[in-house]
Formats: sequence, C-alpha cells, structure tokens
Amino acid sequence: MTLMPVLRMAPEKAVSVGLLCWLAATAIEQLRYPQVQRLRRWDVLGLLPIWTFFAPNPATGDFYLVYRDELSVGGSTIWRELSAPRSARTVAAIWNPDRRYNKALFDVASALADEANKSNGARIQLSLPYLSLLTLVCSRALHDPLAVTTQFLVLSDHGLGRGEEPLPVFLSEWHSL
Repeated sequence: MTLMPVLRMAPEKAVSVGLLCWLAATAIEQLRYPQVQRLRRWDVLGLLPIWTFFAPNPATGDFYLVYRDELSVGGSTIWRELSAPRSARTVAAIWNPDRRYNKALFDVASALADEANKSNGARIQLSLPYLSLLTLVCSRALHDPLAVTTQFLVLSDHGLGRGEEPLPVFLSEWHSL
C-alpha cells in the first residue's frame, strides 16, 4: 500500500471543509443579528455574500399591465390583463420560462413609473419604457375586431396577502391600431 492515495485525499478534504465552513458562515451571516454581524469584520476579502446582493431594497409588489380598446361603434371594452401564461407550480420549479416575461414587465413598468415622475406627458410617449409597453399591447393583446384605438394601464400591488386592490401607476394615451 502506498501513501499516494492518502496524500491526494487530503487536499480534497481540505477544500471540502473550507467550502462547508464558507457555506455555514454565509448562512449564519443571513440571520442579521448584531452578534452574528461580527463575522463581517473577519471577511476582509468580501467572500460572505448577502442575499440582497442584487436587490438591496427588494421589491415588495408586482406590476400588472391591462388594456382596453375603443370600438368603432362607440364605447370601449372592459380592462383586460395582458400577462404571461402561468406554468404549473411543480414544473415551474424546474422549468419556468415565463419568469423572464414577468421580470421584463417589472423592469419596464418600474422604469415607466420613474420616467412618469420626472417628465411631462408629451416626452414620456417617446421614452423606451412607454414604447415597449405600447408595442407589447399592440402585438400580443387579443383586440376586439371592432377596435380602432387601444389604451394601457400599469397597476401595482403591494405583495401577497395584503388584500388590497392594485393601484394605478400610469395611464397611457389612446393609440390607433
């Protein structure tokens, strides 16, 4: 029996122990207790991530995009939601391509809300978020055959379980189809 297999195992075990310690320190760091925050001072290389790395102020709600059509015979349709098809929950844990649509809608609606707070009505219609949502509504929505113009509305809620109705964030102008 040679010592070579034993020598090869030692670095693997050291790496495994190091990774386990890093995982444990990362999990402990997420607790946010003052006593636990002392770990941060030993982390001079910044190796302990925090879960809010990509979102220091995480979102607490969702945006919804609804639209309605103005009919050539007069009147308008009811507001209808334009949303991605929902996947089954068990399958979505493994395969969920719809999350990209929802994330894109969230980002564009957030940008539109920020732009609306900063600018006037004429300028906002030329902004990328506005044109993106208008294109989405005109291309993906199921418009009434008698529709001549369309309008969209961005709504926001405050997260799950709050029981409140979504609040209007932005109402577009009417646009020809």
